Amino acid sequence: MTRTDEFLKELQTKLNTIITTYFEEAPPTATFPFAIFQNASIRGDDNSETTLIDISIYQKTDKPTLEVETILKNIKNGLDRTAINVSGKFSSYLYFESSDNVRDQDVNLISRRATFTARIFYL
Repeated sequence: MTRTDEFLKELQTKLNTIITTYFEEAPPTATFPFAIFQNASIRGDDNSETTLIDISIYQKTDKPTLEVETILKNIKNGLDRTAINVSGKFSSYLYFESSDNVRDQDVNLISRRATFTARIFYL
């Protein structure tokens, strides 16, 4: 497991307190609503890393759009300016960057995306 993987595992644990969350891909058995997150490292060295985190929320269109907006708000409030730390391994700080509507090819889905920057300092 890489150091970034440890951070992603802790992030997923935190997100799961808000909504069921999967890394990169949801299984076919996933129940709505759910979220999928991905990361892209934008710079780093041996001691630290900056990564972008995209979190996409999916819900069926037969549910109110307000439900997805509330989940998006809860993710923003739950992660913006938050620290995720594992003693002896890393300290990290998340910052909200943006949110937007995502048009899905499946017309039966409502989707929103939130983007965060994570600054990770390895110990």
